[in-house]
Amino acid sequence: MRDDPKLYNTPNEKNILHPENESYNKLADECIKKRVCVDLFFAVQQNRQIDISSICPLAAKTGGDINLFS
Repeated sequence: MRDDPKLYNTPNEKNILHPENESYNKLADECIKKRVCVDLFFAVQQNRQIDISSICPLAAKTGGDINLFS
């Protein structure tokens, strides 16, 4: 879990919104080279969390969409 309530309203709160690692950025670069667009669909149960900030560069860089169903 990356969501830490102790970071809310502090200068470190922005770290929650940045990707945790660069693996999805690298995958997005490979998709761009092959002219692939990625759409992401998330179906999240109540009281569950998903780290969309790490995965979203995959859709953002390739021109895809992010869809969240909860």
